[in-house]
Amino acid sequence: MKRKTDPLRLGLIATGAIFLFNPTINIVDPLPDFIGFWIIAYALTALSYMSDLVYNARKNFVYLAFLEAAKLLVMLTVPGNSGSYLVLMTFSFTVLETILFLPATDHLFEGMSSLGVRYGAGDSLFYVPLSGSRQRKIKKLTALIESESDGAKKEVLSKKRNKASKRMSVGFLKVFTVAAFLVRALGALLPTLPNLKLYGDTLFVTAGQINWSQFTGIFYVLAWIAGFAVCIPWLLSFRRYWNGVCYEEAFEVSVYTKYASEILTDKGRLYADLMKKVMILSVVACAATFTFPVDNVNFVPNLIVAGLLIAALVYLRPFGGALSFAGMASCSIWAVLSAIGIWLQSEYKAMNYDPAAAVAFGGEGRGAAKEMYFRMEIFSYAEAAFFLISALIFAFVFVKALSVHIGMMPPRRDGLERDKKKLQKCLKPVAISGGVVIAFNAVLTFVTKWFAGAWIINMAAVIVLFVFALRAYYSLYDNVYTPLKRKF
Repeated sequence: MKRKTDPLRLGLIATGAIFLFNPTINIVDPLPDFIGFWIIAYALTALSYMSDLVYNARKNFVYLAFLEAAKLLVMLTVPGNSGSYLVLMTFSFTVLETILFLPATDHLFEGMSSLGVRYGAGDSLFYVPLSGSRQRKIKKLTALIESESDGAKKEVLSKKRNKASKRMSVGFLKVFTVAAFLVRALGALLPTLPNLKLYGDTLFVTAGQINWSQFTGIFYVLAWIAGFAVCIPWLLSFRRYWNGVCYEEAFEVSVYTKYASEILTDKGRLYADLMKKVMILSVVACAATFTFPVDNVNFVPNLIVAGLLIAALVYLRPFGGALSFAGMASCSIWAVLSAIGIWLQSEYKAMNYDPAAAVAFGGEGRGAAKEMYFRMEIFSYAEAAFFLISALIFAFVFVKALSVHIGMMPPRRDGLERDKKKLQKCLKPVAISGGVVIAFNAVLTFVTKWFAGAWIINMAAVIVLFVFALRAYYSLYDNVYTPLKRKF
């Protein structure tokens, strides 16, 4: 086998698979899948420019990463809810994951096969390398064949060696990957079904029958045994395939050479794709600024927005420099404060459902609730402060990046210079509506003491912000980033 080389970083796909093989308990995942999907999507970045099939696969893996991140947040809402809620969440996420994972798997392996044919790759792109134990068995059988003088016995040993030498094709690995995913998905869903309540009875139980919900723990154990029995062999085969691809030095070097000469030199296209991701993250972040308190617990925590802005600032590092890192630090503090705020809200919910009563009436048993409420308020204003700092830093870095991109745009056909202010004008409504949302979030806790429906005003402001952000996205995409993707 040739020296291992991996300029395309495809070996990271084998690393990402480690987070995907373990069975789950309903929607509780000991190894977060979103990390695995992000690693796989990152590893496919370069290759996605060389194949439309791989591009589609990578896009679905990115969607899966966002979906799995949302699942982690939903996991926090499971305690205290009914069994039917658990079944609903598990079923919903399982269906969405299946819709995204199946085409992603198909496109990924089909794309690798087509690239292997196009660039004359060796067998490693079409077959899974043999395991170490199989290779040792083949060597042992070969030695026995060479030392055997009896023709009949030699023929029997040769058949055994031929059987041991058979390799799994990439087509079978694709089917194996789908099968492992389905076993894992069903193992998460089926044990929850006995908890589904309909009119006071379990779905599978009628009067006089056994209550199968008491065996839920046993069902999970059986599901994990079946899951590991399928997923561990899949993981080993999947990792051997991608590690084998990394040893195809001629293939990786030829693909990377083409990628470096045609893609890396086209800065306009690269920055256009990068900024497209930043705009999508910012639009989603605008929608996530909605504050919706239910029993004094915000069901849309600010740590979601903070996480999205951190991801956007990572992409903006080439333009923001040290300021991007400052924004990431501010967003990280904001996320921590938001997490603590959610915990305080949950604790306060257990003490008192009415914040106005806790402040206005210090009756017997209300002292602890009153103190907890003021802590919530302090953290709310601290969150608002870091919200403002993070938003301002992000806006400054974003505008700076946009100015650089406008300067990179090809000249107009009439030879006139492009009007930067006119191209940036679409951001003005976003800035104004965003300022309104930030200001309102800063006083939302204070306002709710007198006006319990304040979240409706916040919702209206967030909808306006989201609409303007979406309009700005399409305006910039049409007027800045589409021209950047064209050849100079």
